[in-house]
Amino acid sequence: MNLITDAYAFAEQTFGKADLGDARRTQRLVTAAAALANHPGASIPAACEHNAAEVEGFYKLIRNDEVDPESIRQATFDATARSVKDQKNDTLLIHDTSSVSPVHSLREQLRTKQGSPAGYEVHTGFLVDADKGVPIGILGQLVWSRKTKKSKKFMKVESEKWQRLDEQTHKLDIDQKRLIRVADRESDIYGYINFLDKNEHRFVLRAAQNRRITPTDEGTYVWQAAQNAPVVGTRTITIEQRGGQKKGLEQCARAPRPLRQITTTLRATQVEIKEPGGKTTLRLNLVYVVSDDDELEWLLLTRESIGSLNDVERIVSHYETRWLIERFHKSWKTGCKIEQRRMGSLDNFLRIMAITAPIAVRMLRLQVLANMPDASAPATEVLSQPEIEVLWAKVERKPLPRKIPTCQWAYRAIAKIAGWQDSKRTGRIGLDTLWRGIERLAALAEGWKMANAMKR
Repeated sequence: MNLITDAYAFAEQTFGKADLGDARRTQRLVTAAAALANHPGASIPAACEHNAAEVEGFYKLIRNDEVDPESIRQATFDATARSVKDQKNDTLLIHDTSSVSPVHSLREQLRTKQGSPAGYEVHTGFLVDADKGVPIGILGQLVWSRKTKKSKKFMKVESEKWQRLDEQTHKLDIDQKRLIRVADRESDIYGYINFLDKNEHRFVLRAAQNRRITPTDEGTYVWQAAQNAPVVGTRTITIEQRGGQKKGLEQCARAPRPLRQITTTLRATQVEIKEPGGKTTLRLNLVYVVSDDDELEWLLLTRESIGSLNDVERIVSHYETRWLIERFHKSWKTGCKIEQRRMGSLDNFLRIMAITAPIAVRMLRLQVLANMPDASAPATEVLSQPEIEVLWAKVERKPLPRKIPTCQWAYRAIAKIAGWQDSKRTGRIGLDTLWRGIERLAALAEGWKMANAMKR
């Protein structure tokens, strides 16, 4: 585990092998990424701590037409693949699409017609540890504008994005047998499911279509078969807290939702779905998840085993983890403030998007680790010794004990120096609070080191 305040090590690991055509550009990229990793939501001058040379180098990188955003993204994909090369357990490749809309004049250059939404469409393949639920990194990402998509022959139809991203990740040095694709209802496309099945890719997709199946005792459509399938057990599912949202041009209205747990019934069966208008069939397993009040209802399509309750619960847990990619989008847009950045041109904006995406993953990873129920490892795994010393002195106000405090203590102490009170009694630390605490800890540790150096 990398030290959470060592931004340069993170930047070197992520971008150090980027092929930008010149080693000096790569070094400039590492320096720029380290600055933003330390101050994700800050302006470029503030992130560089108003160091004139670093600010100039950052802008030279962003404005250089020879720097291809795809090369920056490719460095991120390669770094993520390297990080799991020796990993033996399963990983989840979570697919999802989101719009990134600049809030300034660049938005108008992306608008297809008056009054329409404007922005880049971003389809991301987000890698997560299947057992621990901890984000690992970005394994693939497609970025396009609906205004320029046809002229660049990017995709004939946007539904190709699911297969295109899989083809992108297939080129990486990663064990495909350990990779499980997870996606929401938009991915329920027969051509995509057929592609996954033919290539023997593992997947858990949420169904949207009530497809015809080869008739069984349970029925002739997937939903009918799922609802009549035998019950294999129950499972308690945590529904994440979500704030309310007003209706706008580019967003739908929604009511706020509190954090809560609900009990669901699990059913499972195997069916053969029919190709729409064709003669071929695909043999798939169905897992049907429904709450007693019908507020939650998932129908999951998969090739994973459903032979036991543990198998079925593992499939459901994979889909539960899909929520992390929604939090990645929030981390990217709110934590890194990608949509507020004024870059002067769309090409410059694409470069800053490529740089900040893995930084958003890093922020989310730290938040997930901070909120894990079991964080009994010593704090030396996430903090340096001077950082532990100054954090203990600031929060506990007594001598540091011989036994090193735990990671759980470290994360809560970091939140406390940012003003965290746990007023809602959830024990959860928010992303903004955690990051304010990390920035303050970095400043405190720097002063602590200087003070100790002057004593010698």
